Amino acid sequence: MPSIRARLRKAKLQLLDLKIEVQEMIEATEKELDVIWMQIGKQTTETIPFTAVRQLKGHYGKVCAISWCSDPGKTHFVASVGQDAKLLLWNANLQCRVAAVSLPYAWVMSGAASSDANLICAGGLDNAVSIYKVPDFESDSPKGIITEALLKLKGHEGYVSDCKFTSENKMLTASGDATCALWDTSTGQLTQQFAEHDADVQALALHPQTSNLFASASCDGIVRIMDMREANQTTATIRGHEGDVNDVCFSSCGNLVCSASNDSTCRMSDIRTCRPISVFSSSGLSGVACNTVALSRSGMLLFSGHEDASLIAWETTSSQL
Repeated sequence: MPSIRARLRKAKLQLLDLKIEVQEMIEATEKELDVIWMQIGKQTTETIPFTAVRQLKGHYGKVCAISWCSDPGKTHFVASVGQDAKLLLWNANLQCRVAAVSLPYAWVMSGAASSDANLICAGGLDNAVSIYKVPDFESDSPKGIITEALLKLKGHEGYVSDCKFTSENKMLTASGDATCALWDTSTGQLTQQFAEHDADVQALALHPQTSNLFASASCDGIVRIMDMREANQTTATIRGHEGDVNDVCFSSCGNLVCSASNDSTCRMSDIRTCRPISVFSSSGLSGVACNTVALSRSGMLLFSGHEDASLIAWETTSSQL
């Protein structure tokens, strides 16, 4: 009678054979799907030539975040914050700085601009968000350095990883204390706290169609869709990532959410069914964390930024680079 060790060795070999067989079946199925796609989908993938049309030069440290103004008359203004301890407001059309803030410390992680460019803010390892009033400016004339904050939002017990103006007197923040928070920026008071995640919240995205909805991405590997009016109640839960989720964004219609993760993938999911539509990955990016994600207005291209300093444009209709 074979010994226990011999039987265990035989079982391991059988398991290895099964794994190889399953992998071969997966590869065969993927080839079949590729053939089907080429028959009914796009026949070729054209190379899209990307060129820089504007360059905003002024930071001399890592740029941590940018935020465009959403007011129809102010969409050419963008705020940026960097680890050179500078928070800047730019006129992107004229490629010039129109306002600058000298921050008291360099370890910033997030920044934002209000829709009308009247307020800009920065948050980071001080567990707070500092809000600054932008003085009246001529769009073609850079202004001096702003040093005094209009308001400081304090209440998080961890770093502030992201911040978004939801209106002229409301702000939404995400933190390393595993919570999101809604603030009244006219008083500095915390009005609502969302504690649905089990780990650091890394990023926020505002729903483009429904002003009360937002998405949050967390190190617990989950994207949650929540309602600002309902604390501790998740509208939708998107699972599937096998690592920290570092960033999230909505499609222009608001039905789709895209996420970036340390598992080297980006995912596109439908928030109505909480199911994935596409998973974007490449063997060349294996082991390389995806830090940020953005979807084009048409939804045809998904851009992802990775820790190896690469920026990838994915064709969402074919999952191709």
